[in-house]
Amino acid sequence: MLDNKTRFSTCWVTTDKIRPCRDGGQSSSFTGKWQAGTGKFAVEFNTELPCLHDFAYNPHHPTATRGFLQGESRIATDGLRIGIGHDTHRLRQGGPLRLGGINIPHDREMVGHSDADVLLHAVTDALLGAAALGDIGQMFPDTEASNRGRDSADMLAAARDAVMAVGYRIINIDCIVFAQRPKLLSFRRAVCERIAGILQIEPEQIGLKGKTGEGIGIIGQEEAISAECVALLVK
Repeated sequence: MLDNKTRFSTCWVTTDKIRPCRDGGQSSSFTGKWQAGTGKFAVEFNTELPCLHDFAYNPHHPTATRGFLQGESRIATDGLRIGIGHDTHRLRQGGPLRLGGINIPHDREMVGHSDADVLLHAVTDALLGAAALGDIGQMFPDTEASNRGRDSADMLAAARDAVMAVGYRIINIDCIVFAQRPKLLSFRRAVCERIAGILQIEPEQIGLKGKTGEGIGIIGQEEAISAECVALLVK
């Protein structure tokens, strides 16, 4: 608890949860730094606190989760989890290209034990990683015959169910596909809608970008396609 005369108090709070005092109290300046190994943000107030409302929690802030409330020191981001997923698959002659849960007309296709949907695999790993539930290889080993040719949308749905089962919901995901060809702009909306349907979220909660290899490396020489995804969950 903080009292009205606390000086250089340390508390846990994120700055976007702070609002100015509106009842005439004096605002206090502060500095902050991350505490190593704690995942918390330490704030030092550099003046006396004439009013605890100076640092009151704002429940109407669009990103508000938990924070200062009634003078208590709380962890502002203890319900948020971030995960990252990455995958790469080789290309071979053929088609269509299975990407993001849809078939894209192309003269090459990806090679893998399942349907080799590199984007859905990256999303799956991001969700599992955020919830500390392992990875796609643990959930769907490529040593099991039942996973040969498996629809990656089924894998992603299973990962969705797993993270929801431990109390998380998806805030948003942000993805990058690294491919020399094809250009993804024409297919972006369809891919986002397909992934949104699998995850039971809105397409606006999905970011999707395409990057080429500038003609060099395994991406630029069209030997492979890679994908990365970052997922944000909240409990």
